[in-house]
Amino acid sequence: MSDGRLRIVSHFPGRLRVRSPRFRDAALADDVVAKLRESDGVHAVTATPFTGSVLVEYDARQVQLPWLVQLVVKLGGLDGIEVDSDGKPIRPQGPIVRGALDRVNSALLDATRGRIDSKTAVPGLLAGLGLYALVFGRRRLPEWYDLLFWSFTAFVNLNPPAAASAPEHG
Repeated sequence: MSDGRLRIVSHFPGRLRVRSPRFRDAALADDVVAKLRESDGVHAVTATPFTGSVLVEYDARQVQLPWLVQLVVKLGGLDGIEVDSDGKPIRPQGPIVRGALDRVNSALLDATRGRIDSKTAVPGLLAGLGLYALVFGRRRLPEWYDLLFWSFTAFVNLNPPAAASAPEHG
C-alpha cells in the first residue's frame, strides 16, 4: 500500500473502515478522529494506530460515501485513494469497446451498401420504438416519450453540426 493513499477496507451503508500507513501515527489518527466526529451525520469514529485503520459509523441517509471518503483523505493529508490491483497491468477497455462498435458499424454499412450507419440507425431505432409504443399503447418502461427523447439526443450527439468555416481574407 502506498504511504500517501487511503484504502477502503470495508463499507456497508452507515459503516466505513479505511486504512493508511499514515494513520499509524497516533497523533494524526487522533486529529482525524476528532475532526470527523465534528461532522454532521457522523455518529462514531475510532482509530487503531497499530493497524492504521479508522472506522467511521455514520447516518447513510445524511452522509454520502464519496463526500466522507474525500473528507478522510483531506483530513489525513493523503494523496488519494488506492485502487486494488492483482499486479497485472490494467488493460484500457475504451479501445476494445470502440473497436467492437466500429466492427458493428462496418457490418451495418456493408449490409445497407453504405446507406445507413450507426449514427442514423441508433436514433432511428429509438424513434421507431417510441412511435410503435405510442401507436400500439404498450405501457412498459421506458415510455414512448422517453424513447423519442433518447432518439433525438442520440441523433444530435452522434451527428454534430459541421464547424463553420472561417472566412478567408485575401
